[in-house]
Amino acid sequence: IIAGMATLAWSFVLFVVFLYVISLVLREGLGREQDPTQFEITSLFNNVPRSMLTMFRCSFGDCNTVHGTVIFERVLPIHGPTYVLFYSFVTFVISVVIFNVISAMFVETTMTAAAELNHTKKRQRLQDEALLGSKTSAIIKRILELS
Repeated sequence: IIAGMATLAWSFVLFVVFLYVISLVLREGLGREQDPTQFEITSLFNNVPRSMLTMFRCSFGDCNTVHGTVIFERVLPIHGPTYVLFYSFVTFVISVVIFNVISAMFVETTMTAAAELNHTKKRQRLQDEALLGSKTSAIIKRILELS
């Protein structure tokens, strides 16, 4: 479990750094819009923490405005396909690449910890003198019975 905590911490760092970079890009592109008709979109990206929260929500599937419309459906007519393609790429990277890397890190850590625990148990059994003595005497008794 302790090894899993270190993996969880590094997974969190990887996810937050990626989210931070994406949020910076979207904050600069969508958060500085001066058009008052785009206030609903601009308010979701007007500063870095808000942009990170919005992208965090989007990475888990809730990419809607306060009124329930899809954010990037509203971005498409004003900004064109650039941000929509960027969002699609980001969603792909988060869902396929980053989450798979995090899963692989957990599996690898768990398997390594299990192998180490198994190796420790084997080493303890081999160093157990009472077990060695009882098994040796059992083998000698069996040999003597057969002869």
